[in-house]
Amino acid sequence: MKKWTHLLKHSLKLPKKKAVFALNRSEMFDAIVFLLALTFMATTAYSIPFFQAKPSEFQDMPWLLAVVYFYIIYYSLSLIALILGVSSIAFIARIGSALLNRRLAYRLLWKICAYFFTVPILGFIVLAVLYPVAISWWLYGSVIYILFLTFRVIVVYPRRDA
Repeated sequence: MKKWTHLLKHSLKLPKKKAVFALNRSEMFDAIVFLLALTFMATTAYSIPFFQAKPSEFQDMPWLLAVVYFYIIYYSLSLIALILGVSSIAFIARIGSALLNRRLAYRLLWKICAYFFTVPILGFIVLAVLYPVAISWWLYGSVIYILFLTFRVIVVYPRRDA
């Protein structure tokens, strides 16, 4: 439990240099499990309005099928989309690090980008519970936020020797 609170604390402090290097020392497995947990919480938060909907909207869908839909199908699709998003942003960051002549491997960038998703996902959870979220606007804002932080972190690392 201490490890997970440590990861959460440092991922909320990103892009500070100390937090970046602390998360750099974490394992890839920890980053993936961290994403799994965040996705599960986001799926749960997003399912609350679905289960509170008027019976007329979902009268043909049994309750058990709705639970299976959200916790197997929707969770899996959300997780796949999140992993593709992290991979895409890490790829863009890899190109940026090469252009800025920095020593960064794709694996490191993927891990750091995974931790960058903490704030947007936690914000989505809060907004999904309190207020219906326009997901597309939240997604665009999150991608811009993550790309901005990613390039700030790339500059923290030293230049490649000539």
